[in-house]
Amino acid sequence: MNRLILLFPLFVLFSAIAVASPATDPGELARDYRLLRHELRLAGENPLYFVFDLPQQTVSFRAKGLSVVFLPVAGWGRWGPRTADRIAILTGKESLSAPQRTRIRVAPVAETPALTEAGNLDALELDDMPLRYRLILDDGTVIRVIPVQTGIFARILAGMRWLAWYLSRPLISDWNFLRGKTYTELVLALQPDDARLLYWSFTAGGRCLLRWPAP
Repeated sequence: MNRLILLFPLFVLFSAIAVASPATDPGELARDYRLLRHELRLAGENPLYFVFDLPQQTVSFRAKGLSVVFLPVAGWGRWGPRTADRIAILTGKESLSAPQRTRIRVAPVAETPALTEAGNLDALELDDMPLRYRLILDDGTVIRVIPVQTGIFARILAGMRWLAWYLSRPLISDWNFLRGKTYTELVLALQPDDARLLYWSFTAGGRCLLRWPAP
């Protein structure tokens, strides 16, 4: 019974397709239907999964069909073809600087100081997570995460990085074409704390869905 209650929001969305407006594009209806079927499967089999909703510009952490965390996407870009509507699996993460994990020593009870509001164990290690990194999915899709830049000099530097990104992608695409593969890369701009949280939360083997805008 509890499982049915948790999945109820997805069943409502799933049923809404059947009563959608006749003016809605049939191709988009079929695509939404496939995505909802995938999410029903994810909600039933995985305690936590992620949905990259590009039309809504959000990344959501979901548990049993319920969104528990929303991360707003400040901007995004794509190189290469849209990927198929499928459940993707995170196979790896790449960053220039690996997270520096603080070793926490568990002291005997007699040595443990009283905790105060100022005390901070940094148990989640979020401050140690990188701001720039790549998420590699099992179909070869790359999700590149970058932080939102503020300040005139930071924005100029960000613009130069975007230019370098666009100039270098054709070379990568051609290399994959010669190997008989396609190359798709998605770039997401997140607030710094949100970028760290996504890196910390999305671990290897985690499941996700990519929802692309209508073509």
